[in-house]
Amino acid sequence: MTAVAHKPDLAEDEIRRWLWENYSIDGSLEPLPGERDLNFKCCVEGGGSVVCKISSGSEDLEFLAAQTEVMALLNQRDLAAVPNILASNRGVFMVPLIDGGREHVGRVLTFVAGRVLARCAPYGVPLLRSLGRTVGQLDRALLGYDNPAFHHKFDWDLAHAMEVVGRCRELLPSSRLRDGVDRIRREFADLAVPRFGQLRKSVIHNDANDHNVLADGDRVTGLIDFGDMVHTYTICDLAIAVAYAILGAEDIPLVVKEVATGYHESMPLEDAELGVLFPMVRMRLALSACMAAHQMRLRPGDPYLSISQEPIRRTLPRLLALDGNEVHAMLKESLA
Repeated sequence: MTAVAHKPDLAEDEIRRWLWENYSIDGSLEPLPGERDLNFKCCVEGGGSVVCKISSGSEDLEFLAAQTEVMALLNQRDLAAVPNILASNRGVFMVPLIDGGREHVGRVLTFVAGRVLARCAPYGVPLLRSLGRTVGQLDRALLGYDNPAFHHKFDWDLAHAMEVVGRCRELLPSSRLRDGVDRIRREFADLAVPRFGQLRKSVIHNDANDHNVLADGDRVTGLIDFGDMVHTYTICDLAIAVAYAILGAEDIPLVVKEVATGYHESMPLEDAELGVLFPMVRMRLALSACMAAHQMRLRPGDPYLSISQEPIRRTLPRLLALDGNEVHAMLKESLA
């Protein structure tokens, strides 16, 4: 399994001191969720807000620098939904923070306003289209971009889902859930894996879940947390966005269609990508259930790890009840 970096554990006073010494920023801190990073919203005295992100010193510094490069690139290309990274007083983007003999790496990002998508349900068609359109704009902007730091084996990469799910399925808490995950894995092997050679590959965000997407009314305003980026099949980005958008949805095929339609407007889909989309949607939720079971074994009591698990367990049986061929036919007709 991919090694899990130690999540920093720092006092707010220490972080405020670090912000003042390195960025001349003073303000109150509000904790934000995060799987591996310690995150805070800083409400700056005099107005405005920034995000302070503290990563473990065990994280790959080249990978953190590559994330910075991507955010800068996307902002240069006017993708307004993406945060930008701020330089310190010394003109650097990553600043060490030492606490108790352990070195961490701090970054400060612009604050993107909006409510997390999970709190905006039920989603109307305009918001679903906006979600797909935003992810598609990001993927289109990154076509042709590359960085060796993103060519790493990563458990959250759907290209490796067969292997990861196979290793972790025994950790799932119920036989019903294991049976559902096994069926998804078999169908993924039959329907998606044989098409891998026909799929486009690029650097993608890889984590447009309903807590990393921000919205205001019927419009997506932000796509945050670039810590899961990887070079893989481009279609995975759309599959991930769809997978979390369907959690709790009354009409799952409608959600699939509308998010895919929005994406197609920004980033036209190829036939092979349409063929693997629905199997990838199902596999992403199966992968999430398996990874959560694995991580909760390593870090019991961390509430972030279970944030989506109950909605996923309720949604998987409904996904399995759908005919994948019918969903594929609906997509081909609606995007023709």
